[in-house]
Amino acid sequence: MGRLAAAGPSFLGYSDAMLRRSFVLGALSAPLVTTLPAHAAAALLPMPVLDKRGFYVADWLRPTSGDLTRDIGLAAAEGKIFAVLWEMTPCPMCDLLHGEALRQPEIHEYLADRFYTVRFDYRGDELVADFNGAQRTQRDLARAHRVVGTPTLSFRTKDRREVARIPGYLPPKMLLAAFEYVDQGGYLKTDMLSWIRRKVL
Repeated sequence: MGRLAAAGPSFLGYSDAMLRRSFVLGALSAPLVTTLPAHAAAALLPMPVLDKRGFYVADWLRPTSGDLTRDIGLAAAEGKIFAVLWEMTPCPMCDLLHGEALRQPEIHEYLADRFYTVRFDYRGDELVADFNGAQRTQRDLARAHRVVGTPTLSFRTKDRREVARIPGYLPPKMLLAAFEYVDQGGYLKTDMLSWIRRKVL
């Protein structure tokens, strides 16, 4: 069984608006992070196992080709939105993401069906070709893409434009609403916080 940390530049390249979004999302979700009741836990998918590096094994995760341009091309070929999941180990909020939210059948299916997701190690040394062709370690890639904590989910359309980012953990209902925001093009109409408030709160 797995284990049960957290988005003009102002801090490590994050704009003030991006930082506010991270903190507000966290504040909104904090009251909802609770232990699931027994009847809800019974409906969850099996707890995922850990690989030898301490990361969760998930059928909706795709192996990266080691080249972001190729990865996003593969996503486009399947008609899916490209997503990057940044994690590290240990990471308590990653444990919560995999151990609770992503074990919800509806959320698991939505993620698998609509997104082409690869995972990178926030502190990893493996090389990846960035969109501009630069070879970077996964650790340096995280810095270049202004990722400041884990878990972080970043979503890009086939033109490589980042259209949404989920910094940290979101409880199941908020996470599903965030996925719908990306999949349904909510970013063309409003910001993620407003969308989630309307759908969930």
